[in-house]
Amino acid sequence: MKIIEKRDSLEGLSVSHNGESIERLTKSRIWLWNDGRKAIHKSDVIEENPLRVIFPGARILSLSVLDYSDGAIKFRSKDLGDGSWQIEFGHWEAKHGVVLEALHTSNRFLPTLAGSVNGLQPIHSIGLIELGSFLPKRTRTFRRWVPALAVLFFAAGVWAIIRFNLLMQPRSIAALLLLLAPGEFLMVLTASFWLNALSVPRKLRRLDGSNRPNNKQ
Repeated sequence: MKIIEKRDSLEGLSVSHNGESIERLTKSRIWLWNDGRKAIHKSDVIEENPLRVIFPGARILSLSVLDYSDGAIKFRSKDLGDGSWQIEFGHWEAKHGVVLEALHTSNRFLPTLAGSVNGLQPIHSIGLIELGSFLPKRTRTFRRWVPALAVLFFAAGVWAIIRFNLLMQPRSIAALLLLLAPGEFLMVLTASFWLNALSVPRKLRRLDGSNRPNNKQ
């Protein structure tokens, strides 16, 4: 997401939130997912160490629920007054999750998630989730065409090798590499996109903020 700062060289720019002047305003989306095999109940959260979203050295101005799956029930957030926000919920089924949107003053996109849940391992972050939603239009278009371009360039390289009988010439190794390199590079790039997507559960990728909270929250 775009970070807006006072030092940005835009004439007449002022950064404020609810009338309060701030140095920086950043918007981050946070995906929370129960990757365990059992549901998490409200009573499972350790009262002395509740679930919290923190941006170290900065302040969270607001934290709202954007989207959720059916098993993430009554998720809500509460300002703790110290720059962090507490996450509360009624019931959290396994393999279900929620998307939060945070407005904060940090120059970081990734928050720290703190808290303890009885019987579960510590909260694990998979890092930045790249869904392509905020990429430039040209970059998104390029990503869509990469698989087709990979096949096209590789097939063209193979055709050229067969057409000019390069396989029969021991001294043509450099030419072979040169002809196949573009296609191979695009194939590796395609594989990296797919592996990155596979690291995020499919149900989680489908949460995009279109399902606005209603009486569940």
